[in-house]
Amino acid sequence: MEQAPATKVSNNGALKRQQEAKRQRVELVKREGLEKVSHAYIECLIYHCMYHSDRCWKSAAQVKKGMKNLKLKKDKEAALNDNTI
Repeated sequence: MEQAPATKVSNNGALKRQQEAKRQRVELVKREGLEKVSHAYIECLIYHCMYHSDRCWKSAAQVKKGMKNLKLKKDKEAALNDNTI
């Protein structure tokens, strides 16, 4: 019971990230006019957009530098999750 508030905050954060990812996916489908294509094609398109974003770490040096700048373990895990291609 002691960890309930922290767990609630963590779960709410995860839920918000999931909702944002879904919103971006729907927006991409509408923008590209891809309502009739397969789910796999849309996933490939999402990863393509992620790779070409400014947030993507493309080299080991960028990963090392990004990890060094983050202090908390949860922030490091979130960054690695966002940048996994």
